[in-house]
Amino acid sequence: MAFDAPDDQWLRLHPASVFVNLIPQTWRVLRMAWPLGLAILWRGESGMWLDTIDIGLVLFFFLLTVGGTVKHWVLLRYRFHGGRLEIRSGLIYRRLRVIDPVRVQNVELVRNLFHKLTGLVEVRIETASGTEIEGDLSALNLTAAEALRQGLESARRTGEEWEDTEIPLLENGWIDLFRYGATAGRFGTALVLFGILFETITRLEPEQWGQFSQMALGLKGFALLFAVFSGAWLWGLLSAVVRHFHFRLVEVPGALVVEGGLFTRRRMELPLHKVQLVSVEEPLLRRWAGFGSLTIETAAARMGRGGTERTAAMIPVVEHASLPEMTREAIPNLDVDPWTQTLYRPHPRALLRGILRAFIRGSVLAGGIHWWFGGFAALAWLVLPVGALLAYLDYRHQGWLVSEGSVVSRRGYVNRSSVIVHRSKIQSLSCHQGPVLRRIGLGRLSVNVAGRSVGLPLISWEQAQDRLLQLTEPPDAALDATTEEQLA
Repeated sequence: MAFDAPDDQWLRLHPASVFVNLIPQTWRVLRMAWPLGLAILWRGESGMWLDTIDIGLVLFFFLLTVGGTVKHWVLLRYRFHGGRLEIRSGLIYRRLRVIDPVRVQNVELVRNLFHKLTGLVEVRIETASGTEIEGDLSALNLTAAEALRQGLESARRTGEEWEDTEIPLLENGWIDLFRYGATAGRFGTALVLFGILFETITRLEPEQWGQFSQMALGLKGFALLFAVFSGAWLWGLLSAVVRHFHFRLVEVPGALVVEGGLFTRRRMELPLHKVQLVSVEEPLLRRWAGFGSLTIETAAARMGRGGTERTAAMIPVVEHASLPEMTREAIPNLDVDPWTQTLYRPHPRALLRGILRAFIRGSVLAGGIHWWFGGFAALAWLVLPVGALLAYLDYRHQGWLVSEGSVVSRRGYVNRSSVIVHRSKIQSLSCHQGPVLRRIGLGRLSVNVAGRSVGLPLISWEQAQDRLLQLTEPPDAALDATTEEQLA
C-alpha cells in the first residue's frame, strides 16, 4: 500500500490518541507524585485547608497532563513533501522537523494494550541524531501507519523496483523463550539481597546477634535465600516470555524486521546499510544450553533514564549452528566466521595483569568480609584462587581478528561477548595506554563506529599501532600477513 495522501496535505493523529496517551501519562504523573502521598500519610489529620491544597495540587498536575495530551493531538501534523517527511507541532513555539528517508536508521511500530484496544499503533522514526526520537507519531490507525512506513521505504528507494515481501528467517517459541529466561543471570538480586542483609545487621542490638546468626545459618536462612532467588528466577522467566512473546525475524528488501511482545508488541525495521555492528552474548549457562543472543545495532539513539541509549534489535535465542548465518544476514558482505576461524590471543602479559587485578579486588573484598564478620568468614579468602582461575579462563577465551573487511573482538569467559564490525562502518580509530599498561608495554586498540566504541583485547603497544595503520587503509585493501611469532 503506497502513501496516497496528496504531497502537500497535512495529516493528523487519530482522535483516539487523546485516550491512548492520557492513560499512561496520568499513570506517570501519579508515580511522580508518590512523595506527596507519603507526606499526607505522615502528616495524618492536619486540617481541611491542607487537604484541599494537596488535592488541588494533584488536580493541577492532572489537568496539565490532560491539556498537554489534547494539545498534542490538536497541533501535531505530518506530511510527505518533496520526498521528505515533515512533522509540525507547537502553538506559541512552533517546531517543524524535516526527515530525509535516506537518513532514517530505524522505523519502529509499537502497540501497547491501549493501542490494541483502539486499533491504533505508535510509529517511531529514528535517525542518528543521538538525542531523541526524531519522529514520534503516537497514535495512527493501522492503515495510515503501514502507508507511512511504506512511503518512507519507497522514498528511500526512489528509482528502484520495490516489493514489500517478507522472508521468514527465525522464530522463537515458548520453549526458546523459556530457555532464554531460565539462563539469565540474577546478579542484581544478589546485590539487593546483600544490601538488605547489611542494613539489617547494622540495626541489630548486640544481644540479638546470636539469634540472627542462628537463623541465617539455619533452615530459616536457607529457606529465605531460596525464596528470594527462586522468585527472581521466575520473575525473569516471565519477563522474557512477555517481552519477546512470539518473536519473529523476517527479511524484507534491503532490511531486517524484528517483531515480538505480548502486552506491548514492537515491530522494528532495520535497513541493512545502516547496521553498525553485530554483537553476540554467550553467557556460560547459555553456551551449555547451546545457544546465544544476537544484537543488531544501528546508529540511532534516544534519551533514556540513564542518558543516551543505543537503539538495537535483539534476537533472544540463536542456536550455535545458526550464529554464522544470522550474523551474515545482518552484515551480508561479512568475510569472516568468528566461530570457526582462529582468533589471535591477547599478549601474554595481559594474563599477568588480569590475575593481579583479580588478586587486588579479591583481597579488598575478602579482607572486608573477614574483618566485619570474623570466624567462619575467613572462608571468604577462597575468592583469591577463584578470581585467579576466572582471570586465566577469561584470558584463554579472549580473541581478536582484523581481516580485509571486518574487525572481530571477543572477550569474557563467564559472560562471553563477541562483536563484529564491518570496516566500512569505522568512523575513527584510537590506541589507549595508561600508566600501568605503559609500564608493561601493552595497549588497547579501539574501533569507533557511530555511537559506539569497540575495544580489542590487550596487545603490545607496537602491534596496536601497527593494526591502527592497517585499518586506516581502504576496506578492500589487502592486509599484511601476520604470523603467530609477530603476535607473541
